[in-house]
Amino acid sequence: IVLAAIVGGIIAIPLTGEYRKLAADDPLGALKSIDFEEQFADFFDMDAVMELKNATTLIAATQATGGYEFGGGYWNTVVFRFVPAQFVGESLKASLMIGGSRRDMGDFIEDVLGARPPAGSTVTGIGDSFNQFGYLGCLVFAAIAYLFKSLWTAANHVNGTVAQILYIEVTTSAMRTVTHETIDFLPGFLYGLIFIGLIGLYARVQPASAPVLVAPPLPKPSVR
Repeated sequence: IVLAAIVGGIIAIPLTGEYRKLAADDPLGALKSIDFEEQFADFFDMDAVMELKNATTLIAATQATGGYEFGGGYWNTVVFRFVPAQFVGESLKASLMIGGSRRDMGDFIEDVLGARPPAGSTVTGIGDSFNQFGYLGCLVFAAIAYLFKSLWTAANHVNGTVAQILYIEVTTSAMRTVTHETIDFLPGFLYGLIFIGLIGLYARVQPASAPVLVAPPLPKPSVR
C-alpha cells in the first residue's frame, strides 16, 4: 500500500499545476485533456522551476559557508512581524534582531553560489530548517508535531473551545512550514495564541450580576 501511494504521488504531483490551469473552465474535461506523458517528462526537466531545487541550493550554500543561524532566523522573524518600525524607528528594530537584519535567502544563495531562486518560488521548510540547524533541523518539524498533539489533546477536553479554535487557525501556518518556510510558523502561532487567547479570556469573564428586584409583600386580606 505504501509503495502504491508513493508511485501514485510521483505520477500525480507533476499533474497538479497543469490540472489547476485547465480545471477553471471544465474540471472533468481537464482530466481528459492532460498529456500525462508530457507532464511526467517535464517533472524531470533539469531546467524546470522547482522549490526542491531551491532547497538543495540553500542547503549547499549553508554547508559551503557554515552560515547556520542556530534559531536566529526565528527570533528575527518575530521581531520583523511584531515590532513596528513606524513607531519605534528602524534603528531600534534592527538592534533587536540578531545580526541587525533578517537573512534574505535569495541574496544568501546568490552571494554564495552566484544563482538566485526564481521570483515567486520558495526554499521550502526543508531548506530553511537546514539553514537554521543543519541536519538537526528535522527536530523543528518534530516540535511542531508535538505542539499539535498537545493542542489536539486539549481540544478534546471539556471546555476546550479555545484549543479547538487555535488548532484550526494555526493549521495553515503549519502547512506552510513544509511548502514555504518554518520561520513563518512561530509568528503565526503567536498571533493566534494572543488574539484567540484574549477572546477566550474575555468570554470567561462573568458579567456583574444585576440587582435583584424584590416585590413588596402583598397586603393580607382583612378578616371580617
